[in-house]
Amino acid sequence: MMLDTRQLDELETWLGSSVGDAYAAAMEVDQPGGTTSAWKEVLDKYGVSQAPDENRKRAAAATGMKRGAPVDELYEVLEKIRKDAEKRLKRAEYPDDNASERRWNRLRGVIDRMRDETMAAYRKIVMPVKAGGMFGAAMASAQAKKGQSVGFEQKSESFVMRCKKCGAPRLKSDDFVCEYCDTPYADG
Repeated sequence: MMLDTRQLDELETWLGSSVGDAYAAAMEVDQPGGTTSAWKEVLDKYGVSQAPDENRKRAAAATGMKRGAPVDELYEVLEKIRKDAEKRLKRAEYPDDNASERRWNRLRGVIDRMRDETMAAYRKIVMPVKAGGMFGAAMASAQAKKGQSVGFEQKSESFVMRCKKCGAPRLKSDDFVCEYCDTPYADG
């Protein structure tokens, strides 16, 4: 029996928008380890408990977060999305034509990698890069205590580029095609 491609369309759109909504809401939190009403909605939607304020503040300070919802909370949300996506993919009939089979397998790979790749991109933005290893970090800490500039600026972005078709976040600037639905990010 041939796979109804609408099943894959629906799964791509659901997965892309679910990950995109969670990632964007986490990025929009200005206070390191903080929260917003949009982030609380994401946590509620996926049944993830919000950490107590003191734990959130402690984790943000320990990791040197610059902004964003707590890393552990986003991880739990993405794990719930991943598990749900696996169930949805299993319910979709396995395709018996080459084009649909390639698409099904691509989506299987996206589901397998989604959580870890999204978390890596998130950490890269919300957590500072330590310059110069241990010595550089010690120098930066000492200079920061004196109120001096450390010689490098840490950028923090909250803008999340998303696929126009499925809503998945674009995690790497050198990605020109959405990994979730294979749609180009730019026309032409």
